[in-house]
Amino acid sequence: MESVSTGTDGDEGQEGHDSDPHPPSTPAWLSDHIPTLRRIAAALPLFACTLSLTTTLLSFLYSPNTQSQWDRLHVTGYNEVKNVWVVDEDRCHAFRIYQIVVYALASLCEGWMLKRAWASLGSTPLYPCLPWTFHMVNLYRPLIAVGNFVVLLLGADDPGVNPGLGLYGWTGAYSASGFPEVKGLNSWTHILLATTGGVTIALTRARPRLSLSQRCSPFSIRLFATVALCLTPEYFWYDSKHWFAGSHFANLSGEFLPWFSVVAALAQCALASRIIAAQVVPATAATTATTIPSRSPKVSCRWPWLYWFDLQGCVFAPICVAKTIVDVFRCPGLWEPPTKMPEEVPASCSFYLGSFDVVNNWRTLFLVIYFTVAAVLFIASEVRLRQALASPQCGGSSEAMELCGGND
Repeated sequence: MESVSTGTDGDEGQEGHDSDPHPPSTPAWLSDHIPTLRRIAAALPLFACTLSLTTTLLSFLYSPNTQSQWDRLHVTGYNEVKNVWVVDEDRCHAFRIYQIVVYALASLCEGWMLKRAWASLGSTPLYPCLPWTFHMVNLYRPLIAVGNFVVLLLGADDPGVNPGLGLYGWTGAYSASGFPEVKGLNSWTHILLATTGGVTIALTRARPRLSLSQRCSPFSIRLFATVALCLTPEYFWYDSKHWFAGSHFANLSGEFLPWFSVVAALAQCALASRIIAAQVVPATAATTATTIPSRSPKVSCRWPWLYWFDLQGCVFAPICVAKTIVDVFRCPGLWEPPTKMPEEVPASCSFYLGSFDVVNNWRTLFLVIYFTVAAVLFIASEVRLRQALASPQCGGSSEAMELCGGND
């Protein structure tokens, strides 16, 4: 038995939108503030996009903005360690125009979405699935935008540091592949992950019939959803593999985030009419098929893996973000010209656990742990789900009821 119907074709049981938006276990003092917190969370992407657009526009006022400054940069703009020219005037100007276009478009879409959904956010979860993971992503985005703005101000006297142009001292955005002719594997990986993440984060906000979060979908859909949802926040945390500030900013803020922002905003706008329609369905229509009462924190997404992976995100996010923040403040000489980048990680930037070199092995350590844990959780959730599906009429226990969406 591989799939179970969870409701009418039109509503799919409204799996992502329970009749009780605040579970009984929620403290009363917190329940009173949940609508406000949801609206603040919904406004964070708009704030991040608007601040990033502002930073890019202000970059016109900061160096390099004279030919003499560009000439000086060309002398020191070659990175011998990476064998690339970090500073290319045409590439930098093209990248600034690109950022203006994508952030302006993303800001308009996010603003339109926020305006349409503002009233319903008081009673409807912003992210029915992986709420903590996606909220952490949305908290990290403004933090990155603020960091870019601060870097612009602090690098006012250094022509080699300008986020609007993608210049971050030792390295720069798309410096290894060129822009707009992106050729490098790393840059294309950033674009692919940003596209996957942007589309997936939009789908998880859509009405359940269109979402990746259906309770008893076929195994192939659950497997696809697992891969897509793993990749959605993955690069935000995986970027912690870099060891100096310029590399963090160039890859995450310069290459990944602009494209992620515009793809996520456009995808959500494309699904907006269906999202809003699902949010304003009358309670009687939403509960005619298979509504079940709230019993646990996972009521919005009764597929066990979603709840468990959300907890995994709560563990990985603070660790990886903390490592990135430490990198930004720990290493000296971060904003030196590309010609001065050292071949090895300086001792002041290294970190050892016993004899284990954490900095140089962080990439492998992260990938192995992140995807291994996700895979183990997926296998465990499949075992649990199949046990529930095998129960008589999928209603032999309260757990089976939750996993399969109720008993018709």
